[in-house]
Amino acid sequence: AALGFKRVIALVNRPAGIPEFRAAGIMPFSPPLHQTALLSVMARNPELYTLLTSPKEGPHTREIIIGNPLVAGRLIRDLGIAGDLLILSVVRDGQALVPSGNTRLQAGDMLTVLGGLAELRKLADSFE
Repeated sequence: AALGFKRVIALVNRPAGIPEFRAAGIMPFSPPLHQTALLSVMARNPELYTLLTSPKEGPHTREIIIGNPLVAGRLIRDLGIAGDLLILSVVRDGQALVPSGNTRLQAGDMLTVLGGLAELRKLADSFE
């Protein structure tokens, strides 16, 4: 964050070195460890994998951090989020949550949202 980066990701070819990267606040990506997870997503949810990895213009993802006090403390279902946006995850205190309409957002929550660029921009403007 000191350099203006929200997150640093490192390609780690030696899985034994992963704890060192995590200790330094760096998110490790290790092909030997993560290829199984990617293959699992491809096999179980090929449409989701295609959606998230498609190079064509289509849905995008954006991380939005809750900073608006009018949003914090409210349930997702009560926020009137456009139907073409999908909240994929909520990260709170370093823990990833699977959101539902009953999820109550808190200041500092980081949402990962899928949707069109214009809609994502509007949502970020109102939530951050």
